[in-house]
Amino acid sequence: MHEKYTTPAFIVAMRNSKDADRIVSVLTKDFGLISVLFTGVRHGKSKFKGFLEIGNNCFITVVKGRLIYRGTDVIASDTMKLTKENQPSFLRLLLLIQKLVRGEEKNETLFETINAVNSFLHRRVYTRETLECIECIGALRILGSLGYGKPCDQNISLVGSITDADVLKALEYKQDLIKTINLALFQSHL
Repeated sequence: MHEKYTTPAFIVAMRNSKDADRIVSVLTKDFGLISVLFTGVRHGKSKFKGFLEIGNNCFITVVKGRLIYRGTDVIASDTMKLTKENQPSFLRLLLLIQKLVRGEEKNETLFETINAVNSFLHRRVYTRETLECIECIGALRILGSLGYGKPCDQNISLVGSITDADVLKALEYKQDLIKTINLALFQSHL
C-alpha cells in the first residue's frame, strides 16, 4: 500500500489532462515544486472543484506514483484566497517560481517566502505602489532562496515575516531593488 503525505501547499499552475483530469503544479513545504494529478476534477460534482485555483493556499494529500504524484485530498487553509486587488501581485510571484524552479527539490526557504508574502497580503488591501514594493521584496527573497543574485544593500529582511518597515524601505529604495532583481534575472538566463 502506498503512503499518503499531507503538506501545506500553494497552487502555482495547472493544465487539463484527458477528459476530466487536471495536472496541478504545487509548491509544497515538504517536497518543493511538484506536479500532482487529480482525476475527475473537471466533472461538475468533483469534491475538489472550488479548491484547485491558482494562488490558493491549502493542505494537499498526495500519494507518490512511479512518474507523478496523485492527489487524494485538498483541505482549505485559513488564508485560502486573496482579495482581487492583492491577488495579481501574488500570482506574478508564483509565475516567477514556475519559471525558475525545475525538478522536485525541497526548499523550505522558498515556501516560507511565499507564505510570508501571502500572510502580509492578507492583512489588508494595499495601494498599487505598496503592492509593487511587496512584490519586489517577494521577488528578491525568491531569487535569493534559489541562489540568484546578491543580497540587497538596503537592509531589507530577506527571511522571516515581511514587516511594515521592510515595505517602507522598499518604497524608499524601489529603483535599486528593481535593478538588483533585473540583474538576478539576467544571471538566471530567464
